[in-house]
Amino acid sequence: MARLLTILLALLAVTVILACGAKGAPSSTETPQQQAGDQSLTRVNTGNNVAMEAVWITQADLASLPQELLKDYPSAQYVLIHVKLDTHSVDLSKYEMARLSTLKGRAASTIAAAAWLDISNSGHHRDGVLVFPGMSNSQWETQEGSTVLTVKDIAGVAERTFQWQF
Repeated sequence: MARLLTILLALLAVTVILACGAKGAPSSTETPQQQAGDQSLTRVNTGNNVAMEAVWITQADLASLPQELLKDYPSAQYVLIHVKLDTHSVDLSKYEMARLSTLKGRAASTIAAAAWLDISNSGHHRDGVLVFPGMSNSQWETQEGSTVLTVKDIAGVAERTFQWQF
């Protein structure tokens, strides 16, 4: 009887650990690499109760963004990436998105973001545009052929990456 009770307690402990998630390094998962023929330019990365969505902006997407927000960053001179962050447990307003974000292509050196343009910021839901200097999105697609957006240190996740193939 004591042995059966020990086994049941051990099974219960394992179940609780699995249900609650093991404590350790915060995890991050991202959508799989873009597959051949995949036209979606949206990438998602989740980790530590924060979901991040990054959208590579096309010319068609520009009209859906607040034009007043983009007035100092013409799309012909800047790479623009629309980013949304969602959580129910972390204050997202404290993160300096431009300081935490970089862009890298096949040939280009790593480029730091020039600005973060807040569309909305309620603390738990944040929406904005990351701005990178040097060329437009279409020029980047042609010259680089691919890109990796890296955002560091959001909600205890050391690095989140978003990749596109053009």
